[in-house]
This record gives sequence, structure tokens and C-alpha cells, in this order.
Amino acid sequence: ELSSDAEFLRRATLDLTGRLPGPEQVARFLAAPPSPAKREALIASLLASEDFTDYWTMLFGDWLLVRGARGSEGAARIYHDWVRAQIAAHRPLDALVRDLILAEGDITKNGPANFYTLASDPRDLAEHAAGMFLGVQIACARCHAHPADRWTQDDYHAFAAFFARVTRQGEAIRVSGRGEVEHPKTSKPLPPRPLGAAPLAVDDGEDRRAALAGWLAAADNSLFARNLANRIWRHLMGRGLVEPVDDLRPTNPASIPPLLEELAVQFAAHGYDLRWLVAEIANSRAYQLASRANDANRRDDRMFARALLKPLPAQVFVDAVAQATGVADHFENAGPGIRAVQLAGAATPSYALDVLGRCSRERACSSFASSGGGLAQALHLINGSTINGKLGGGALDELLASGAPAAGIIESLYLRTLSRPPESDELAAWEPVLQGGGRRAAEALLWALLNSREFAFNH
Repeated sequence: ELSSDAEFLRRATLDLTGRLPGPEQVARFLAAPPSPAKREALIASLLASEDFTDYWTMLFGDWLLVRGARGSEGAARIYHDWVRAQIAAHRPLDALVRDLILAEGDITKNGPANFYTLASDPRDLAEHAAGMFLGVQIACARCHAHPADRWTQDDYHAFAAFFARVTRQGEAIRVSGRGEVEHPKTSKPLPPRPLGAAPLAVDDGEDRRAALAGWLAAADNSLFARNLANRIWRHLMGRGLVEPVDDLRPTNPASIPPLLEELAVQFAAHGYDLRWLVAEIANSRAYQLASRANDANRRDDRMFARALLKPLPAQVFVDAVAQATGVADHFENAGPGIRAVQLAGAATPSYALDVLGRCSRERACSSFASSGGGLAQALHLINGSTINGKLGGGALDELLASGAPAAGIIESLYLRTLSRPPESDELAAWEPVLQGGGRRAAEALLWALLNSREFAFNH
């Protein structure tokens, strides 16, 4: 069955903007009669928001490994701001990637040049480019033929040759007229060649990367569109059609192959428009299904017969607690009012973000909660400052000062945290507690809501 309007509002707002819907927005949305048009209008408004730009800049930062430690915090901010400007301007994703491939110059002035701070060896750069932009793992072929894919040592080193003439001199990325990648067995240089394709015509004095950038989104290269479509599907649906998302190969087929192919074809046909693909998926019945299991789909974890539960990414969880309580976070070396999803790199000190599992951006993250969880996270949420430090002040103080009755306080806290009104049995259970417990009881309710699975997951 379809998700309820309350479930859909919370799910779409979190997935598209990394924020909770506000209590007033929840009330307005639930007051209007259910309809596909209402949901479509919500999706359109979210896509047009600044919050969409902020959140997808963070997601792209994880994808591109935007991190201050390799260069400097200043360079990471320049890179982050460039990515944000591309998303804000609705830049086609093939054009964004083309700029990354062709980038050079001062990393503290030219954001995309920071792509080349990921590695100095052309082989390492080739592995990054293959995983990020094509969704394939080629590292095994550095030393021997890939055991589970078609890539040979020739394929590997010929692809790496595209990056052989890129050098870093201090803070500057340069392209020289010399540099080759040799085959490890023959010690002979290999001409640059795309993965799984014929060699490209490249003049000796020409920047080899231009040919690579042109091939990436060419009509005869399906890997680029399939990779991006699969990544965006995974973010919205909780699982990629291919898992892991950077391991597209014949021996690791999609769970629904025709769907991935159609998404890739249509994504390319629509000019690699990020918002078009997000809207196409979010408006689908598959995305809008309820997450509650029934007898028919209880065991399904591949075919999307129901919505999958998704843990909130670390930054989203921290921001959601701040939003629900009305008590903002303050991050070191970040300006006032900066939310966790707006931080430029992954080096900003924050125990909460680390214990909740933010992507370190040292390497590709397998999931949003890549390194958190376990006892440390549980103890922090129960006893730490992320929640306990926000129970006093903010929204709760305003509620208590307003003189609202217990039922009103309960309803407001449910709307602020779970984006829905309390059920009748929940209201009946909490009302006598708040009537007799004063502030401590109200804090206990807010603490319980923020520590609930319903709050911690997007469902």
C-alpha cells in the first residue's frame, strides 16, 4: 500500500533536503485532501529550495571525497562552494564531471582542481575516476587480470595513461607535455584508452584528458549514466539496483536490469539533469510505498516491494535534533547558523558526527552510516550532549512558557520530532505523565522521542 501523507511528507523532505518538515508544514499538508497532485507539488517545492542545494552539495561532497586534510580547509571550502554553485545553477552532471576531469590551476582558487589532490600517481587517479564516474572497480587489474570482470592489465594502465601528465606543484595542478604509464610486464608506455572502448584519437601535444572527458558522457558509453542513475536511486530508495554502487559488472547484475537501463537512457536523454531524475523517482509509486511489511513482501530486500528503512545520515540526524529542539549547534571554525549538512569538508571537529558515522571522505563510503553505530553511539545518544544538551531552552521553553495544556505540548513535540500527531493511545499514555510531572516530564517525553527508532530512521 501507499505511505500515508504524514509518512510521505517526512520521507521526501528528509531525502530531498536533509531536513524535517516543520510543524506548520505538517499541519498544512495533512489538512489538504490526499492526491497525487499534492505530492507532486511538494516534490517540486523541495527541488526548488535552497535546502535541496545544501543537502545535495553534502551528498556530492561524500561522492567526490571533498575533504580539507589533503590540501587545506580553505581549498576544501573553495571546492565545496564550486560544487554548490553547480547544483544551484542546475548544471548537467556530465558538464560538472567534465570540469573535474579537465581541471587545473591553484586549488585554493579553482574548486574543481581539488579533484587531483585525491592522489598523485596516475594509477590511483584512474581508480578514483573509474569508481566515481563509471561505477567500476579496476584496482585488481593493476597487478593481474580482474578475476570477476573484463578488465586486463592493458585496460588498467591504458586508462591510467589519461592522467600521466597531471602533476601537482605546491598548491597548483599542472598538465605537462610529458609523462607516460608503462605496462608492468613489457615496460613499454601505453597510449591512453577508455575502459571497454576503442582508443581515442589524441594528438601528442593535446591534453589527453579532453578526449576522456568527451568519452565519459558519449552515447556509446552506458557506464556513466548507469552509475549516476544507480547512485541517485540508492539514496532515495535505500538500496542500489546494483550493490555496491561502485561495482557495476556483468557478474554483479542489477536486481531489476531493465529498470536500471531505462533510468540510464532517460537520464541521458534529459541532459543528465539531477532534479529531473530525483523528481522521476520520487513521484513513482515505488518510492511512495509504505515501509510496513506484509506477508507478500516481508522477505523482500531487493525488489522494492515496500519502502526500506534508512538510518538518517550523521549530519541529518544532528541537524534534525537541533531543528526539533530549537537549539542550534556551533561548529568549530564555522560561522553562526551553519548546519552540519553545510560544512565544507569532513575535517571539522565534531564528536557527535564522528560517533554517528559521518563519511570521513578518505575513501568511498559504503553507506551513510559508514563508521558509526555500536555501543559508543548508543551511549552518546542516551547520555551525551547531542540530545541531553538541547532539552533545556529552545522550543521546549517556549512551549512551557506559553501555558499550553499537556495535550498541546505532547502534540507539538510529536509534530516537531516525528512529523505526525500522536496516536490516541500515545496521547492517553503521556497526558497524565505531563500533567503531574511538570518540566521534567516534558523533557523526558522529548528525550524519548529523539531516542526513538522512528526519529532515527527515514521510513
